[in-house]
Amino acid sequence: MNEISALLRKISLQSLFDPAAKTFQDQEIVKGKVLKIYPNSHALLAIGKMKLTAAVEADIQAMKTYWFQTEVTESGIRLKLLFPEKDEGHTGRAILEHFRLPADNAASQLIDLLLENEIPFSKKDLALAINILQSFKGKAPRESLFQALLIAFEKKLPIAEHVIRPLLAVLDEKKLSQLLFQLDEMLNNSGRAEDMKDLNRNLFQLTNLRFLYKAEEVNQILRERNDTFSKQLLNKLEFWMKENPLAIKQLILNENSEQALLQPFTKDKANGSRIGQMLNAEEKNTLKAMFQQSIHNVSAQEVKQLLKTAIAKIGLFEHAESSSGQSEWPLKTLLIKYLQNMEHSSLRGAMERALDYINGQHFMREQKGPVEQFFIHVPIQLGEQWTDITIQINGKKDETEKINPNFCRIIFSLYLKEIKETVVDVFIQNRAVKVTIYNDILEESDIVQHLGSLQENLKQINYVLTGVSIQKGKTDEQTQKVISGQPYQKVDIKI
Repeated sequence: MNEISALLRKISLQSLFDPAAKTFQDQEIVKGKVLKIYPNSHALLAIGKMKLTAAVEADIQAMKTYWFQTEVTESGIRLKLLFPEKDEGHTGRAILEHFRLPADNAASQLIDLLLENEIPFSKKDLALAINILQSFKGKAPRESLFQALLIAFEKKLPIAEHVIRPLLAVLDEKKLSQLLFQLDEMLNNSGRAEDMKDLNRNLFQLTNLRFLYKAEEVNQILRERNDTFSKQLLNKLEFWMKENPLAIKQLILNENSEQALLQPFTKDKANGSRIGQMLNAEEKNTLKAMFQQSIHNVSAQEVKQLLKTAIAKIGLFEHAESSSGQSEWPLKTLLIKYLQNMEHSSLRGAMERALDYINGQHFMREQKGPVEQFFIHVPIQLGEQWTDITIQINGKKDETEKINPNFCRIIFSLYLKEIKETVVDVFIQNRAVKVTIYNDILEESDIVQHLGSLQENLKQINYVLTGVSIQKGKTDEQTQKVISGQPYQKVDIKI
């Protein structure tokens, strides 16, 4: 895993607005350090990022570390000493032996990682995690498996295969765009495309988002012209985009140029068939020129629309809408539909991997009271290059139950051919925007020319740009700077 991937994944494990505010659950195991002993049987403890005062009913010493087990009672949370002695010499293996669980290296390493990331865990969930480690052995990289388990523990998700498998899909180095292109090819080569027309159409749309967007741009230009030639070309283009958009794409890209791609339909309208006409040479050349002129222009509005379309058609939030306004089932729903009674095959395996990737994004989201975290991973075509963009949005809800755009944090991750992997951290505080770019290739001079337009565009929507910086070399110390924290909270509990 490269340094920027590690950075993004570590960010994903944090609650960026209030990482200190952990909610203890019954029978969880935590590790805490006694900072100070007070005269009246009280002590100041540090558990993870929290500092709290506690009533003491045990023999503990200042500046020593102990294992505790939580207990939910009617009077509140109590911390029970797991070992009578201080923590010196105790490791994850000691916890396993104490609870009489299999004390292998993987389980011991998992406990150490949970403690390192300050994530509490219970004996019950630990036992389930050990079963997961055993059942996935040899099927997934251990590092990814640990990462998936850490996310599940941190987000209080069920420690079960139906959760870990989708999380592994999201953590996999293979991108969603690769899965979609692979699934589209396998479906068309399987002879099942005709049986799954709606799935085939959805995959074509997802793997040709920019082509379809540019086709609509060309349509709009033709609509604004009043000459006979443009009207006739518009009618033909609209017909073929509905009947056979692949043929138009091949025509524009000069693929299969020797074949008569756009053959006319000759059936009568009275029989329910639409009549299409073949494009003549002038119309073909005009279309090619218009598409080529449009394809080189990438605007912010286009990127925004491509993201919205991809999110809707994948099914991350709601049903997709077709260009005609008719409701269409999103990819997630279609995959569930066809997988129900589908026999085991390579096509089924590809469909399951795509569905896992989509479900994994739902598990990556989190809501803690007024604080909400969105995790979105979608394929997008920028220019002629396909990439996958990961967007994580963290913020507090406003009175409308939506994330407050005045106070939030947005983290983008994407890979581009020239500048490689990039993480963009956008921190918004009272509509003041601070941007940090993590990239090992870009220099400050590369972004200076764009600062003026960025500042002006933000000003038009009532935001103020306070700074843009580039950071290289993702050390642990720099990673921690990205992860914001809050001052400690004092909590009264009893040990």
